[in-house]
Amino acid sequence: MTTRKDLVEALRLRYRSAAFSERIKILDEFVALTRYHRKHAIHVLRGEFSPAIEVRLRNRVYDEAVAQALTVLWEAADRVCGKRLKPLIPMLVDAMERHGHLDLDPVIKTKVLQVSAATVDRVLGAARAHIDGQRKRRNGAGSAIRRSIPVRAIVVFGAGYGWAALARAAWLHRCRLHNWADIDTHGFAILDHLRGCFPHAASFLMDVETLLAHRSHWGEEPEPARHDLSRLTTEEADVYDDLRFDRHQPRLRLEQERVGFGWLSAQLHRGL
Repeated sequence: MTTRKDLVEALRLRYRSAAFSERIKILDEFVALTRYHRKHAIHVLRGEFSPAIEVRLRNRVYDEAVAQALTVLWEAADRVCGKRLKPLIPMLVDAMERHGHLDLDPVIKTKVLQVSAATVDRVLGAARAHIDGQRKRRNGAGSAIRRSIPVRAIVVFGAGYGWAALARAAWLHRCRLHNWADIDTHGFAILDHLRGCFPHAASFLMDVETLLAHRSHWGEEPEPARHDLSRLTTEEADVYDDLRFDRHQPRLRLEQERVGFGWLSAQLHRGL
C-alpha cells in the first residue's frame, strides 16, 4: 500500500514539472486523497512542509498544551501526586471551565481527561523539579518537621444530615466551625441540624447578598422543606423564610458550586 509520504514524493515531482493547468488537476487529486486544506496542500507539494515534520510539530504543540493544562490542575489540587490527581481531573476541569479559570481546546481536553497517573507524574516532572530545586525530600527530619506543623483547617465534604456521627468527636467542639451549603431550604435545615450537634457553628455564604448577587445561576430545588427551624439566626431565618414561602421564585436553589470564585475569594480575605 502506498504511504502518504510516497504519495507526496510522487506528486511533488509531477507538480513541479507540470504546466499551470496540470498543476490544478494534481492539486485537486492530492486534496481529495489527503483531505488537506488547499493552501496547505500547495505548501506541501512545493516542498515547504514535510508531512512527517508536520505531525511531529503538531504532537509537540499538543503535548506542551497538555502539560500546561495539567500544571494548572496540579496547582489547583495543591500539588498532589499523579495517582491522587488522576481521579480529580474530570471534576477540576468541569469546575474550572464553568467558572472561567480554564478554557481547553476539545482535542487537548480529551487528552487531559484520558491521561494516566503515570503520565501525569512524568509530564509534571519538570514542574516538580523547578519547585523542589531538583532535590528530593529526605526521610526522617523532614517528616518530623511536617508532623510538628499544626493543621489550621480541615474540610468535611458532603456530610449533609450526617453530623450526628461526628458529634462524639470532642475535639470538634473546641474548633471554629463554618457551614457552607446550597442556599435552599434543605441547606438551612442541614445548618439547623448541625447546630443541634455543634451549637457554635456559623454559616458561610448563606446570606441574602450572596443569593441576590448570583441571580443568573438560580436553579430549582426538587422537594423544598417547609417546617420551622429553631436554631437559625435572625438573618438566616429571614433567608430561609424567603425560600420556603417562595418569595423570590418557586423552589429556589443556589448551589454552592455556582457561587463565583471571585465572590468566594473576597469573603475569605475578609476573614471568616
